[in-house]
Amino acid sequence: MDTTSHGARDKGHYRFDLDYQVETCVQEYEEDMKAWYAEGGPTDPQLSTAIFDQAKRFAEHVFRTTEDLAPPKPTDCALVEPELRQFIARHENRLAELAGILERRGLDPTAFLTAFREMASGMRPEDGTILKIVWELLLIASMWDSVEHTRNAATRLLLLSTLRVPVNPTDRARAFLKQAAQCFTWGFYIPCIVFCRSAIDVALADAGFRKGSLKARIEKTPAHMLDAEHKRYAHEVRNLANDALHDKPLAMQDVMDVIRKTLMVLQQIAQARCT
Repeated sequence: MDTTSHGARDKGHYRFDLDYQVETCVQEYEEDMKAWYAEGGPTDPQLSTAIFDQAKRFAEHVFRTTEDLAPPKPTDCALVEPELRQFIARHENRLAELAGILERRGLDPTAFLTAFREMASGMRPEDGTILKIVWELLLIASMWDSVEHTRNAATRLLLLSTLRVPVNPTDRARAFLKQAAQCFTWGFYIPCIVFCRSAIDVALADAGFRKGSLKARIEKTPAHMLDAEHKRYAHEVRNLANDALHDKPLAMQDVMDVIRKTLMVLQQIAQARCT
């Protein structure tokens, strides 16, 4: 988990703006550390160092755990855990208060907005706590990760723009296409292909082909709606989605091909529905 500056920046490129935002968070983190030392931290330097080391270990533990939801070896969090429990309890109370407001009839919009802003403004740990230091470490690590994802996403958006097909799918199919596009943009290839399969599935259902497996329904679709070539495309998408769920490696070009074939299948289904 990298929480340090990434060195020199090129002001002539977008990289500078993204890195600068992260480094601003690093600076705020360092200022909070100094304030903690000055206002409430222990006078013993060794004890202060031990506390911050524990905070860093706990932040790294949280970051690794949330990457794959499989906790690594437990880490010592004796100093952080009480503050974390208080933080969770406080926001559970805030959420309960907001839910109570939502349940009342004749809701005053001003009262709702006030409650919502109060809840949102308290979502970060309080200043002067070790949990605030942990929160800032997680913020910095997440932002560095997001910077790299954002740069890659911009490239994938350009690639995605080359796959556009003039198609007018049903609302349900369009919803799956939107999720597939978002997954591709951010590099989540397996769910992207699964959403493409779902788009074809609901497009056929909306066209009246609802019974049986997707494989059977593709085969039963009349030729004026799906010719032999587009049936082959639909089966390729279906098979690749099944393979993806069984951990078959995927290249970006393979995923782009799935999206292209999905759009072509949906295009032919939509054209047949309009005739």
